[in-house]
Amino acid sequence: MKSINNLRIRTRMTLGLIGMLAVIVFNAVLAQQQLAKSNARLDTIIHVQSQRIQLLDAFFGNFQNTTSALYQALLNPVRDQAQQHLLTEQLASNRKDTAEIFKTLQTLPPDAEVNAEMAKIKGLMEQNRAVQQQVIGLMHQGLYPQASTIYTQLATPIVAVMREHIRTLIAHQKAAMQSAYVQSQVDYARSIRDTVLITLGFIVVAMVGGILITRSITRPLSEAVSVAQ
Repeated sequence: MKSINNLRIRTRMTLGLIGMLAVIVFNAVLAQQQLAKSNARLDTIIHVQSQRIQLLDAFFGNFQNTTSALYQALLNPVRDQAQQHLLTEQLASNRKDTAEIFKTLQTLPPDAEVNAEMAKIKGLMEQNRAVQQQVIGLMHQGLYPQASTIYTQLATPIVAVMREHIRTLIAHQKAAMQSAYVQSQVDYARSIRDTVLITLGFIVVAMVGGILITRSITRPLSEAVSVAQ
């Protein structure tokens, strides 16, 4: 009978210890999962916004190169056909690069504000390209003064508006990254708070369980001592 009682006591203590360990492990796993989820979400947002900023910067640089090449051609009239052909190839290469940038941007997760701004930029690009074609046609005819006048009057306002839209997009991406960082800090603080609350709850449960296990052990012992006395 004594060995059976000892076995019961040992079993109770073992179950109590296992329960405590299970609570600790569960709490640690839960906290780790919350932090990992928050970090993964932050990494995704930052990666997307950073990639979008890089693409927009590349597009802006490409756009400036095109504008600069046309202005240089207008300020320094090129009457050699080979040089005119080189200018045409450069503009075509810039357009190809721009098309690749737009294609890559479309593969990124959708953003309503980005999509709206990009739609406006595409419309402005079409207008600007139409002006470019008209200017290049005049340049091929040797009418550089007329080409310069048309490009200055028609393209300059388009270029200014397009630059403003690009700056707005880049500012939007940077603001989104900052917002994501702030949200990650909020999520981290919430995770810490939830972990502390869960830990306190587990401590209370553990204390109650410990008291119940202690009573389940000491009560039979007290009764046995009373019977022995």
